[in-house]
Amino acid sequence: MRLHLESSLNKNKEKKLASIMTAEMKAAIKCEASVSPLVHRYHKTSMESERSDIKHRIRKIYRKALRGVCPRSMLEHSVKWLTRFALHRINPDCADSRHSIVLYCQILTIEAMSSLKQMIDSGELAELFSEMFSLFADTTIEVYVSFSVEEYDTAFKLLTSAAGKTTCFDIKVIIARNMGQSPP
Repeated sequence: MRLHLESSLNKNKEKKLASIMTAEMKAAIKCEASVSPLVHRYHKTSMESERSDIKHRIRKIYRKALRGVCPRSMLEHSVKWLTRFALHRINPDCADSRHSIVLYCQILTIEAMSSLKQMIDSGELAELFSEMFSLFADTTIEVYVSFSVEEYDTAFKLLTSAAGKTTCFDIKVIIARNMGQSPP
């Protein structure tokens, strides 16, 4: 799934920020072995105190991994969006800059896709990325987050069809093998 982050950043800053975001995502991917069991526990418990503790532990893992990867001013916002994505099982992969910043994410479940749509529709992601972009640019930047309706419909069909479920399982196996883990 491609998320489009439209803003008024100039092209040079946009490219630099996309590069930083990609480095952040690579660092986050390296944390997958530590974060994944915590996310699983987060979804298995209904106790708010335990959920809060797990969320704090995930943030701590990301904070440590992102030190030196992103500017200090952006660190907490980067930790925040990576944690939210992890808890919703949205797997950011990389960012690119062409006409805007495009954030590529792997979505393997209907729940993750629904969560992503809800975060976009509520303005939560726009607010979070606006704050992060503003810190990066040292001026107020408003970010609009969107994705293509056609891409959403295609992903939804894949995730709900028998053929799509096989494809998603294959993707999970490939990811697990690349991470040196046992497939699900």
